[in-house]
Amino acid sequence: MNTLERSLIEKAGNDNGWEFVRESTEQHITLASSRHECEVEITPIADVTGEYRLVFSRPLDETELIRGLPEGIIQPGGSYRIWSISLLGDFLHRVAELLTALPNRPLDEYEKAVEEEISGNTDIRGTETERLVCVRVGQDVYRKALCAYWKNSCAVTGITIPQLLRASHAKPWAECESDAERLNVYNGFLLAAHLDALFDTGLISFDDSGLIMISSNVPTAELRQLGIDHKTALRWIDSRHHPFLYWHREKVFLQ
Repeated sequence: MNTLERSLIEKAGNDNGWEFVRESTEQHITLASSRHECEVEITPIADVTGEYRLVFSRPLDETELIRGLPEGIIQPGGSYRIWSISLLGDFLHRVAELLTALPNRPLDEYEKAVEEEISGNTDIRGTETERLVCVRVGQDVYRKALCAYWKNSCAVTGITIPQLLRASHAKPWAECESDAERLNVYNGFLLAAHLDALFDTGLISFDDSGLIMISSNVPTAELRQLGIDHKTALRWIDSRHHPFLYWHREKVFLQ
């Protein structure tokens, strides 16, 4: 790699969640970030101009990773093939998003943030004030995780206006048996405000294929105004959503 090529790769990393350059030589570049515990080694593919082989320091969730990306990126043996700087930026961005949302990163971030808030005031431990701190911090962490997972857009409509997006639990915070369950990115969706209200009150749910289920309590004449119909669906769904959706259909959804 020449100096210009190394600079372009480093910039692609810095702009897409890999702000630290661990090593930069003519043979390869290693990038890292303070946002996640993963490094990536980027090496030019021999005798092929503008193509690179990426190897990450930890396994990636390839089921999630392949959504919305071109075929041919995933290679045998746990490596990835990238054929342009533009694609490199997109790929690194998506990997960084998933690393901050899956699998236990939100829980780790939550526990660290709560400890930092209460460590200077041990008198609040076990009190209502501590509970309120936990809820506030947890909701903030959960929203960030859902934003990362859903690419900062509504899981149904694709709307990207931050002020209109809500982090919506399938199994509510108070009903969850553990913080891990509360902060599980599969326990809910990033939804536009009107869909969040419908989902939260049980006026809609989703089946295991992601297709919307509409309660008979919603007047048919108002579906158009709500922007939904019986073909409305989640942009994608993972099998790990299923247990939480089952709970929502059984406990919240108004048949």
